[in-house]
Amino acid sequence: WRFQFISFINHTVNSQTDDNDEVIYVFINDISDLRHKVKKLIRNQQSNPRYDYASHEQIGIDKLVYEAYGLSPEDVQEVENWYARRYCRLSAAQKANLRTLGKSDDYLELYGMK
Repeated sequence: WRFQFISFINHTVNSQTDDNDEVIYVFINDISDLRHKVKKLIRNQQSNPRYDYASHEQIGIDKLVYEAYGLSPEDVQEVENWYARRYCRLSAAQKANLRTLGKSDDYLELYGMK
């Protein structure tokens, strides 16, 4: 909440009660799937610090978050495009890893939105 508030609502030290009305809360009804994916990611990274979680669990985690926010395929594409512009080398490496694993490098396809 604090991060959202400072980043998106009011960037100053001054805040008003009405500013809280603009904060978006997202609830995931069943977090067991999210919890399972995160625990699996942690276990795999503990046994191998160089584990490529971005090609495995992160895809499912991202999908759950996008669904929780109710993002359309166009919104998801915008998020993914922003990420690719901001972290171009990392994005290119992650897409290459996906192709090496025989997976699509189209995130909408990976998230089942295409």
